[in-house]
Amino acid sequence: MADAFTTPDSEVKNRSITDNVINILFSGFSRWDSQHFLHIALKGYTFENNVAFFPLLPIFTRLINRLIVLLFPLVSVSDYFLSILSSVLVVNVAYVITGYILYLLTKEIFDDLQICRLCVLLYSVSPATIFLHSIYSESLYSLFTFAGLYYLIRKKRNVFISAICFAFASLARSNSLMNILFLFYFSFENIFANILSSCSWVGKVRPLQVTISWKKLFSFILHSAIVLAPIVLYQLYIFATFCLNCPLEAAERPAYLSDYAKQRGYTYKCELDNLQWCRKPIPLSYSAVQSHYWDVGFLRYYQWRKIPCFILTIPVLALVYKSMYCNAQHFAFYVKVKWIFSIHIVCLSIFGLLFFNVEILTRMLFSASPYLYWQAALIMADNFSKVSSRKRMHFYGKFIVDDLCQLWKVSNFRGRLLLLFFLTYNIIGIILHCNFYPWT
Repeated sequence: MADAFTTPDSEVKNRSITDNVINILFSGFSRWDSQHFLHIALKGYTFENNVAFFPLLPIFTRLINRLIVLLFPLVSVSDYFLSILSSVLVVNVAYVITGYILYLLTKEIFDDLQICRLCVLLYSVSPATIFLHSIYSESLYSLFTFAGLYYLIRKKRNVFISAICFAFASLARSNSLMNILFLFYFSFENIFANILSSCSWVGKVRPLQVTISWKKLFSFILHSAIVLAPIVLYQLYIFATFCLNCPLEAAERPAYLSDYAKQRGYTYKCELDNLQWCRKPIPLSYSAVQSHYWDVGFLRYYQWRKIPCFILTIPVLALVYKSMYCNAQHFAFYVKVKWIFSIHIVCLSIFGLLFFNVEILTRMLFSASPYLYWQAALIMADNFSKVSSRKRMHFYGKFIVDDLCQLWKVSNFRGRLLLLFFLTYNIIGIILHCNFYPWT
């Protein structure tokens, strides 16, 4: 697409055989925002619009680049195509590990083997599939978010390791700050238990007794600071890179990058006349860049021409609404742990509807929490008991297509509609995104 960012390093002359093979196999995974991550991995943060993309994926890409060069020194491959290969390896390894962690996480919550396998099956055909396999940050974000949740929920809880995982997630995506909700809940879950047990719908109203442990309060503040620290450090790094040491930077600026910036109308680092956020008392580059380049802001996306984007979010928002409805109907079932996942996904949904480009809601919500996979699995499993044992769902684990076909056979209309949503977004997303057409 003409308006989409493309790293100048993508124009590789005299491609080797390896370059051509990588291009044929994986170029479909390097569309749209992937180009920002590849550029950052190759050249660092040079253009202002690169700032919206967090550094975790480029860091891993550089590390794998060096490892591949070390292991295969005789292979001729350009830096650009090597970065594509490394990035695809990173995101897909993260994708597979996330599926395993989702299984463990689901087992801790439900202790139901069928629900565990059904969740992983649905994860494998997620509506966000193309973004979990492409050079996007969603896979790494899911990996560290799900890992952090697992260390919070398992019997031998380790809040510190959980906070470290959430901190890595903060290096992948900014909305990982919402993970602090989980730290807050599990730090003071005894207080929430007292509040919920005193409610009238649980039984007779009892006097509310709330005691805050200063030790737990300090622990929560410390762990929250760990999650917040990467974002603060990233903002400081961007400020130093774009706003400081400018005379030295101008002398070392590659000519082809300067020419490319002028040609495409990009703002290069240290062009202080165009970097207005550099002069603010609190130079928050991320919010300024999101507002300027992607029109992110309160209700700024509510335009008539954006109606198709809102329509695309209807299925995932319907699933979120269904989760809220189930919580209200089966409160006792959700009261122990699961309700905090519902609150988390609802908060993300509301925040996304008010401030974000709404078409990203589908991939954002499905990568941010296991809750939608749980909810979808519960909806589909709800009618399994209504069919004979001969026809019930059995997972063979050999071919995903066989499992999906059997799931379709044993599902009722509601289950089939949900499965159709997963498969339709999966297939259409792959076709459109890989061919450089806009998708969620």
